[in-house]
Amino acid sequence: MDISKGKLYEFSGLFRRDRQYFDYDLLDSPNVPVENVPYGYVAGAPTAQTFQYQHLYDSGMMFNTVRRMLDTNLTLLPLSKVTFRVGYSHGIFRARAR
Repeated sequence: MDISKGKLYEFSGLFRRDRQYFDYDLLDSPNVPVENVPYGYVAGAPTAQTFQYQHLYDSGMMFNTVRRMLDTNLTLLPLSKVTFRVGYSHGIFRARAR
């Protein structure tokens, strides 16, 4: 939003919001449980094969991140030799984990 009144002032304001969802993919993750399962016999002794017990696509930790950003600027007497400027910026970062 931009507002100006000729030679008196100029005001600009900007508000932004960003939301990001992020979920870890667990393909080849070391945190997936692994089991040794016998699948055959060699010389009378069972042999074991290692495989992932179950394939997990989604992790137990999903992030839901929200950022809100506000920027404002005010210039008094923008066309004169002496000007007065005031600015304000504010940001909020909120992260939620599932």
